[in-house]
Amino acid sequence: MEEKTGYALVAQERARTLVVRLALAAFLGVTAAVVSPSWWPAYWFIAVCCGQGLDHLVLRPFRRDPTDRRSSAYRAMCCLVVFLNTALYASTSFYLWRTGGDIGKAFAMIQACGGLLHVSLHMRRERSLLIAAGLAHILYLLGLPALELVSTRPLAILMATLGGLYFISQLFIAVRQANAEALALEAARAAAERASLAKSEFLTTISHEIRTPMNAVVSAGFLLKRTSLTQEQMNHLSMLTHASDVLLGLLNDVLDLSRIEGGKLAITNADLDLHDLLNALVALWRPQIVEKGCLLNLDLDPKVPQAIRADPLRLRQILFNLLSNAVKFTDRGHVTLRVRLGEGERLCFEVEDTGCGIPEAALPRLFNSFEQVDSSTTRHYGGSGLGLAISRNLAHLMDGTLTVSSQLGLGSVFRLDLPLLPILGPQFSHDRRRLAREPLSPEPLPTRLDPMTVLVAEDHEVNRKIIGLFLDPIGCEVAFAVNGQEAVDLAMARPFDVIFLDMQMPIMDGLEAARIIRSGGINAKSPIIAITANVLMSHRLAWSEVGADAFLAKPIDPNLLVATLKQVINSQEDEEPSQIPIP
Repeated sequence: MEEKTGYALVAQERARTLVVRLALAAFLGVTAAVVSPSWWPAYWFIAVCCGQGLDHLVLRPFRRDPTDRRSSAYRAMCCLVVFLNTALYASTSFYLWRTGGDIGKAFAMIQACGGLLHVSLHMRRERSLLIAAGLAHILYLLGLPALELVSTRPLAILMATLGGLYFISQLFIAVRQANAEALALEAARAAAERASLAKSEFLTTISHEIRTPMNAVVSAGFLLKRTSLTQEQMNHLSMLTHASDVLLGLLNDVLDLSRIEGGKLAITNADLDLHDLLNALVALWRPQIVEKGCLLNLDLDPKVPQAIRADPLRLRQILFNLLSNAVKFTDRGHVTLRVRLGEGERLCFEVEDTGCGIPEAALPRLFNSFEQVDSSTTRHYGGSGLGLAISRNLAHLMDGTLTVSSQLGLGSVFRLDLPLLPILGPQFSHDRRRLAREPLSPEPLPTRLDPMTVLVAEDHEVNRKIIGLFLDPIGCEVAFAVNGQEAVDLAMARPFDVIFLDMQMPIMDGLEAARIIRSGGINAKSPIIAITANVLMSHRLAWSEVGADAFLAKPIDPNLLVATLKQVINSQEDEEPSQIPIP
């Protein structure tokens, strides 16, 4: 990106301080009228207003396009206008010097010094404009005393002139130092921004690259569970599965934190079924809390609407993190997810637990990145200390708040407060087509499905093998493509019951392949399932725009894959005329 010119920086600064300059001009005019009464200050103020308007107009092109460098002639005209404006603005010094007596002379010198300091600070970004503006004040500061050299007090006036020169030299040194420091600060900021951008891009890339081998690890572990294993082998497999889940969670947290710090994490609101989302979260965590002999309750106020508008991915992420912490730290009693309507069209979520609680001294740093209550927390419970930091940042991005109250030994209450936004579409209906977009409670893998032909476009050989191992045993005839173009060619040549498309593939990506398949041909109406490591909401919406029926994130959950496969087939049988976007 091309940097702003010095003229643009000065033009923007002068536009911001225009009202201040006019207010100071009014003050100077009143002062001049009090010290030496006449109509001259009034005429002067009118002229200053006109001159400031001309200055604002001449510099406008640089404000509109900060990279515009214009011609040398135009820049010279800008310098001339700035010089004349400054000379007019500072001409009260001449008026007071000539007509205001000793008081007028003193005030004239103060005004000249103040004016020179002002232009030195806000015009230092462009040397030519600084010289043009500063020259007028310097002429007044040195020239007015020089006019008195022929009077009866030449020595005093000479000392005043020397004092002015000393002030100018010191100001010049200060401005140079300030300018050098400002340039160094801007260079450091630019370097930091580049480093942050490079870090974000690196983490985004490495996340995609890590998800691919992680998909092999997770899926291979699942496939091993379906074989005959000894108890010792099952124990080893459980350790492998747990470790892969922890690694994947940490990867997601670091990636989210990087996006938040880089200002690249955008909130994408969509209509969603809040009741389904809450019930799915409770169903997910209830088995783990029951194993501890505790209870997990959902306290949902009947006044809370079923359909709301929010970012479903981020809302689920925040509540997931809060429930995860509550379940982790609660060994007796209960965990309650409470949802209420708050004041002023707000939606309040509370996650209450009867766990160990948090010391009061630790509460102020609880939402800092990589923070735990103490070092023993990490050793005993694990975790990276990122979940709460990410959750609070997400809450702020959603125009909400996330707070906590806790008593040591009694438990904690985390409160998420979000704006209640009305939905844009009709109320949700409980039909299988909507559920096909995001199956939240997948059933165990069935023994077999009805025979069907499936096209899988995936450029990674391991992923193709894994998907085939998932689909072959349940009665699917699978055809593979290694890029989007091959997928399009196959889709144009023979019918398929379902099409799986990866997003990033050589020659042609999955989005373009889906767009072409949907444009016409024998598979224009076939269900398309996106299966990719690109998991942002923007990616989901991009797939929705090209007509995808469902979205699956890598690593692939085999139960979720088959559940999605069943649901899109069922949805096709009950297809409605309108397209429902991926939530």
